[in-house]
Amino acid sequence: MVSKCQAYISKFYTLNLPLKYSLILIVLMNMGCTVALTSITPKEDRLYLAGNFGEVVQYLEGERGRLSPNERSRILNENINRMRAHQFTTYEFIYYQLDANLYIRSLIQLGYLEKALRFCDESLRERNMIAETIRRYNYKKTDTSTELNTEAIKSLNILKGYIIWLMSGDSQKALSYFSQSMPDTSVSEESISWVNLSGKNKIRFLSETGEFLDKVMGDYRKALENYKEALSLVDKLTLLDIDAKYAYTLSILGDIMDTHMKLGELEEAKKALDQSNEVTKGTIFKIGNLMVSSMQTYRGYASIAYSHEGALFALSRDFETSQKYFDKAWKIVGNIDPNTEEFWDRKAIGLYYVCYGTFYLGLQGKYQEAAQLVDKGLGYLNLYYLDLILDGLNIETAYIYSGELHLLLKNYDKALSQVEQALLLNKSSHNKVAGATAYTILGQIYFEKGEQHEAERAYETALELTDIMGSESTENWKLFYGLGKVYEYFGNETKALHNYKKAVEEVEKLWKGRFKDTQKQVSFIDNRLSVFEPVIRILSRQDKTEEAFNYMERSKSRAFFETSLFYRGRDQRKANINVEPLTAEEAKQMLPHGTAILEYYVGENSVIGALVTQEGVYVKELAIETKQLKEDVRLFRSSIEELRWDYKEKGSILYAELIRPFEEVLTGIESLCIIPHGVLHYLPFQSLIVADKSDEGISPQLREKESTLMALITRGKKFSRGDQGIRESKPSRLTEDVSAVRSELASIRAQIDEERRRNGMRESRPHFMIDKFKIFYAPSATVLSVASRNNMHDKSRLLTVGSPPEAIVDYEGQTIVLEKLVSAEVEDRQIGSFFSQKAVFTDKAATETIVKDNASEYDVLLFSTHGILSRKDPLKSFIFFNKDANNDGKLTIPEVENMDLRANLVALSACETGLVAGYEGISGNIVDAKFPYGDDLVGLQRAFIKAGASSVLSSLWSVDDDSTAMLIIDFFNGYKTSQDKASALRASVLTLIDDAKGWEHPYYWAPFILSGDWR
Repeated sequence: MVSKCQAYISKFYTLNLPLKYSLILIVLMNMGCTVALTSITPKEDRLYLAGNFGEVVQYLEGERGRLSPNERSRILNENINRMRAHQFTTYEFIYYQLDANLYIRSLIQLGYLEKALRFCDESLRERNMIAETIRRYNYKKTDTSTELNTEAIKSLNILKGYIIWLMSGDSQKALSYFSQSMPDTSVSEESISWVNLSGKNKIRFLSETGEFLDKVMGDYRKALENYKEALSLVDKLTLLDIDAKYAYTLSILGDIMDTHMKLGELEEAKKALDQSNEVTKGTIFKIGNLMVSSMQTYRGYASIAYSHEGALFALSRDFETSQKYFDKAWKIVGNIDPNTEEFWDRKAIGLYYVCYGTFYLGLQGKYQEAAQLVDKGLGYLNLYYLDLILDGLNIETAYIYSGELHLLLKNYDKALSQVEQALLLNKSSHNKVAGATAYTILGQIYFEKGEQHEAERAYETALELTDIMGSESTENWKLFYGLGKVYEYFGNETKALHNYKKAVEEVEKLWKGRFKDTQKQVSFIDNRLSVFEPVIRILSRQDKTEEAFNYMERSKSRAFFETSLFYRGRDQRKANINVEPLTAEEAKQMLPHGTAILEYYVGENSVIGALVTQEGVYVKELAIETKQLKEDVRLFRSSIEELRWDYKEKGSILYAELIRPFEEVLTGIESLCIIPHGVLHYLPFQSLIVADKSDEGISPQLREKESTLMALITRGKKFSRGDQGIRESKPSRLTEDVSAVRSELASIRAQIDEERRRNGMRESRPHFMIDKFKIFYAPSATVLSVASRNNMHDKSRLLTVGSPPEAIVDYEGQTIVLEKLVSAEVEDRQIGSFFSQKAVFTDKAATETIVKDNASEYDVLLFSTHGILSRKDPLKSFIFFNKDANNDGKLTIPEVENMDLRANLVALSACETGLVAGYEGISGNIVDAKFPYGDDLVGLQRAFIKAGASSVLSSLWSVDDDSTAMLIIDFFNGYKTSQDKASALRASVLTLIDDAKGWEHPYYWAPFILSGDWR
């Protein structure tokens, strides 16, 4: 009896074999026997599980097979007569019914669809004849006879639905057969018992229909409904069905995970995986695993499951966890003979290479290695037709992945070959999701090859498929973006703009709810945000200025609001605010008279500026290419940081490129908010040159000598709030004899003044932008509006923490010395004298703990210390304080963001605190850094605004300690007495420029920027 029960289990398993990636063996779909599987499995089952579908057909049709014409007739007639006589049917009859399903599945896998359809119809007629016999003769010898026959009919209808789909692509007709397998009664019992076949059949119906909707139709939402309803029914299975409960649970959770991945809902996918992992820890798993793990297919299922889980974490940009799952898969795959002919082994090997290449390597930009592995994996995958329907990742999708990788490598002919192979397979699978993806990539290939008409046809075909299925997809944006490029190439801006806007809509659908980790969210969404550039560019050309501005705002700083809690009101702590991107009309209403916003968008191919005043919005595509702009910014910054005088020429060029196009409209503007983008985040606009006659008639040799001496003095100082102050200072000749160099510099400047008087020159310095405007900055107009709301206009209470003792700290693999800033201590105490309500902590008292415990209670915060931007991992950037038992002295960006601030102003009197970077970090030359398209950048000043501060004063580069102290003290003196923040900063800068100490050069004052509310 045991052996017969084992055979029965195996037979019912083949009835419903889903052939999918999840670790799932449906060992007992409709019967309650819980005897573990052993090697006593019918030959046809073993052949099927090994993927030898042709041999299954030959065996069952052969003389010893139960499906030869003579055997079929004998078995059927004998058992119908037994029913008429009210006798038990034979076990051979049960085998016969189950073999019919196995036979049809094998025919489908091989592509013998007409033969499969004929046999399916014959089997349905037989089942109906048996049903009629049971009814007419009132056959009740066994309680399950009617149920078993009914379930067999429903299983055959599902198979017929697959056949109809593969033959015609008619989804409605296919689904009509699926619906015939729906149980006749609802399942309302508290639990589904082992004899309730209708209940378990409903689970199977919901699961298989969900798979069809998911993997073929792309109706992911409806598929999820089916999966979740099926899972709720699985929960009702009793302990008698422990193996089926185990198998179904893991199967359906795997499908739910996979579907959420396709929707880009990666956090939801992880929840399904976590739920699955919880199941595997319980008793159900241990018993269920014991029952199935002895089967030969187990390792194949397990490896494929791990590969899919590795893909999930790669999509989440968690490559460390992804590697762990792929390592688990390789532990199985690496022990399989690479020359194996076993179906599941080859499938496991192939999908490992495809997943690891596509997701782990491909998403890290290692396209060459990725393409090689995917192509290697293709060598292990075979064409089986049920796989084309039921496997989310199969030979068709593998060809698509290969084609896309070769496209990225610019191997256009190879890419074309791979995609055409996928489309050939698509003629058989009729998979509209895969078809739309393949045609989209085909369009991209043709466009890159310069065959725009072919590209248009490919995109239009993809669009037809997308419209037919109406599916959500993380990849739909590529189709509309591609169509936009084609129509823009043809000069049809109307159609181009329409499709670009559709691409934007698709990208915006992907933003929310994908990640808990902002860094991974930005990485996932980043390249997709490139779709905004052509929309903004075309709208600017069409003079649709307000709409262009609106798209600028929609493109920026989304993570800022998704992860921020903004302070509202004196008596409230931070609260969630539903912040939508500011519109042009709202921006105009926000601005007082005499104030303007100058916002930039730096795309891959264009630079666009938008000026907003109370009166209107003015948008221009600027006459400079992105590549040239990056070079101009680099040269300007280097000339300033190296204290060279050629900054004047560079600054004049940038003014002409970025500001002059708006000069006429800027007439009458006093306060100017700069909203930079991309490389412009590293440009100190206040130091751009409006006009310059200061060097007319001056000897170039004198200017060069002056620059050299200034650089020697500055770099020879022991103290600076920058890179020079974070390592052991090396003595220079200047350290020992500063006075001699200063004397030489004074002599050179006297000669310059003499030449200026002799030539009748009145101007001794250039006319900077800071001479013309009160300049402040913001990440976006939307952020500015929120920061302005945070301004309580209180500035009575000051907390200043600075000048901690010298310390040795670890920084990006180095041991560095952070020296005590002598001027900072004087600075803190002098600024403290401006406030009647104050708390001043310096030296050993200047701890990180003091900041965390007290910052939320003050209106004005001043931190006079070192600020360190981590170029490798910007989230580890920090402001340095003294350490104690509670904190390490490094106030990092995440720690700042978790603070609860009500400050009207945070002043960071330290180097690089205004510098921002993408989450991936920067290296070498900062202006060559990769900026996220959405401008979601990491920086200390942004962190303080996120924490609730109204505005932040910070610096863009390493700053001189003495000039910093003078500027900061003067700023606070003006700010505390009567001036607004922007006015106070401008006044202190102009005072420093005109100071007799020769601090006219932008090196000394240009890095200081005010971000947020300017009032």
